[in-house]
Amino acid sequence: MGGPMSVNDEAQFPWLIEERRLVSSAVKAGKTVLGICLGAQMMAKALGGAVSKNREREIGWFNVSRVDGAENHPLGTCFPASGEVFHWHGETFTIPPGATHLLRSEACENQAFALGRNVLALQFHCEMTTEAIHEMLEGDADGIGTGRFVQTPEEMRDRPERAARLSLLLDAVLSALAAETARGV
Repeated sequence: MGGPMSVNDEAQFPWLIEERRLVSSAVKAGKTVLGICLGAQMMAKALGGAVSKNREREIGWFNVSRVDGAENHPLGTCFPASGEVFHWHGETFTIPPGATHLLRSEACENQAFALGRNVLALQFHCEMTTEAIHEMLEGDADGIGTGRFVQTPEEMRDRPERAARLSLLLDAVLSALAAETARGV
């Protein structure tokens, strides 16, 4: 899931090294793995990609779009051609070798990738509820700053039906992963 640190902050947070090894081992063992935000960045780094500062901070409700051809991947089919999701990140990842690029946004080229049929990394947050967004804002509203892709706390709290749509997307993502796992990837 998410966190305020970078996966590159291993000197400050040495547990990140062991977590990266665990992710790599799980993928090599054929386990089904889902990484969200920091988890996606951890997966990218564990699988040979890189994590660095994104050209823009992306915090709030913004669209992601499917990359051409992503609808042909079993995990790419669970995403609409375009849809609004919740973001809270300042870093990005490169697509690791052998992975399929699935989603992008205007602020961040690499929003999702799949490796094989049972490994999925999402830069954005599809697990957010209205309550979770309020808690994040209470914990860090002063630190979000401003930018072209940074919404105000009021804009992020507005229209709670957005979280309901995210719940449907999360259901689709988890169903797709479960279906691929059941196929005996």
